[in-house]
Amino acid sequence: MASKTAHGKANEKIFNEILGLDDDTSGNPLSEMDAFGLSIFPSYDDDISYQLKCIKKGAAVCNADLKTSFSHTQPFILVTTFHNLKIRQGDLLTKDSSVKIRAYLIADYIKYNKLFYFNEYDYFREKMKSVPNGHEYDYLWKPILKEGQSLYKKEPRIVSMAPKRDSSGQNRIQCAIPYKKYINEFSELFEYKDFNGFKELEEHVNKIKS
Repeated sequence: MASKTAHGKANEKIFNEILGLDDDTSGNPLSEMDAFGLSIFPSYDDDISYQLKCIKKGAAVCNADLKTSFSHTQPFILVTTFHNLKIRQGDLLTKDSSVKIRAYLIADYIKYNKLFYFNEYDYFREKMKSVPNGHEYDYLWKPILKEGQSLYKKEPRIVSMAPKRDSSGQNRIQCAIPYKKYINEFSELFEYKDFNGFKELEEHVNKIKS
């Protein structure tokens, strides 16, 4: 069975091969970045970091950590590969898979940060950490979650906050951009490009290189 992690790794490998990206981001302060190299946007002609995502078409575009999402310090390209593969049935992502790719040039990373910024982040994070994991503590967690969501929604947002606390030990604040907002509202804020499959992306990259 192909896992979501396997799809993500396959997606990164395909992008690295097509663009000749360097997947060593150890020197990059942005921990959510996956690769570094050639820009696919002619308007940005310098090498740039990439954040690569691979999700089911129609699903929300998730970020693992809210604070990281509002702490960017340099431009990057956010790329999401949308697929219709049947993960549970063992489908694997390949260069020939039928996918839709949406890439955003986040040149104005300060504007991007503001979309995620949560002024009460530290306050909510400390309250969240005060509650042990485990369903037996849900009675303590539910009012804290309600308060945090209320604080986050004080102003209209494209981004949704998604705290994750479970019996496996996870205790962090994720965030997500609903699919329709990612496609429609994000496109009004940042320059973007769409590619109908990896082969179309490869043709575009070859033109840039030539």
